[in-house]
Amino acid sequence: MNNKLEKCIEQMNALPNEAPHKANIKGKWYTMVQSRIVVFRENFGTSGRISTEIVHSDDERVVMKATICIDGSEVSNGYAEEYRSQGIVNPQSAVENCETSAIGRALAILGLHGGEMSSAFEMDNVISGKKPKAPANKYKMKNKSAVLATAKDESGYLNCCRT
Repeated sequence: MNNKLEKCIEQMNALPNEAPHKANIKGKWYTMVQSRIVVFRENFGTSGRISTEIVHSDDERVVMKATICIDGSEVSNGYAEEYRSQGIVNPQSAVENCETSAIGRALAILGLHGGEMSSAFEMDNVISGKKPKAPANKYKMKNKSAVLATAKDESGYLNCCRT
């Protein structure tokens, strides 16, 4: 496996700094996830497996886990989180975007990053100049004169009630 992985990393580093393999984000070349997958598949074929699972999904956000296995052994994991309301892709395709980000991170942790390790959401924020913002609190606990506590979800609200 080590020789194949070394060859894979060399092939990643040899990709040209141009589309469709890479994107220039504020002067740094980011290797696109689809190029990482192609290089992984070319070198590992069916002995390499990429699997994903939804860790969390609700109306607000999605969390995905990607696992890379080679010859049946788990060699890398990557996680990603996407907020459904943020960006131009997530309102319609948060699960797909999150899955791609998780795969990209798992491949990057394996060594197939090509120089930069970031998610599509992070790239979108860099390109657009947006700073990531936390989702608004859905629940507020108030008395007549002030907000006593806020929570993003039901469990947070219940914890506020308990305290």
